[in-house]
Formats: sequence, structure tokens, C-alpha cells
Amino acid sequence: MISRILIAACTFAGSALAFWIAARLRGDSRQSRNWPTVSGTVVTRGIETMQTEARSFTPTVKYSYTVGDRQYVGQQVYRTGRVGSLSRPAQRLVDGLPESIPVHYNPRNPGEAFLLANPRRLFWIAAVFGAGAFLFGLLQVLTLAVG
Repeated sequence: MISRILIAACTFAGSALAFWIAARLRGDSRQSRNWPTVSGTVVTRGIETMQTEARSFTPTVKYSYTVGDRQYVGQQVYRTGRVGSLSRPAQRLVDGLPESIPVHYNPRNPGEAFLLANPRRLFWIAAVFGAGAFLFGLLQVLTLAVG
């Protein structure tokens, strides 16, 4: 019985974390949706491993852009930061970026910039995981109440 209570509590905590991540992704997307863009230039591009086992890769891009009369250098590809994928898709993404690329920048802090919007799949993965974990935790609580 104690183990089911612990499993339910951990599952609800995981669900809450997943829903928080989904809300954060959605909020970041909404906040930066109307940020202005300027033309930037790709300086370097490549991919790097996100794990020691080299199973997940993230694009690495360094780009320069100018807002007003000040030049900036950015490295953030996606709005929320690093996003992992397999080696080939990450390399295709990097290779497909043009030399001259639109850079989205924060009008209140032009040093904060990114190239691409977050992949929508990240929001949906977090939301579905949160819903699944919540339902599993609820099932654990219901089996405690019945049994």
C-alpha cells in the first residue's frame, strides 16, 4: 500500500513537471512570436552530442547580426535552447540554413536572439507525457480506494 502511494505521488510530481515544461514552452513561444527580425550571417555551423553515448545531437550555429548600430553574436538556434535529435536530421537542419538568415531578437534586450521557433513536437511530447502520468497516478489512487 505504501509503495502505491509513493508511486502515485511520484507520478503526480512527474505529471506536474511535464505540464510545467509544456506551459513554459507555450509561454516562450507566445512571448517571442512578435519579436522583430533582422538579417544575420552564419559564422560557424555544426552539430554536437548532447549525451556521452552520442545518441542525441544538437545543432550548433554561431551567427552575427546588427540591431541599430550595434553588432551582436548569437548561438541560440531554438527559442528555448538546445533541442536534440538523431545525427542525420541535426546535420540536415544545419546544412539547410542559409548564410544570410533572419534572426529573431528581443526588442528590450537585443542580445537575446534565436533563429528558429521551437519544434511543436516538444510541447506535445510534454503535454501527452503529463496527461499520461496524471492518468496513471489517478489509476493508482483509485486502486488504493477500491482495494
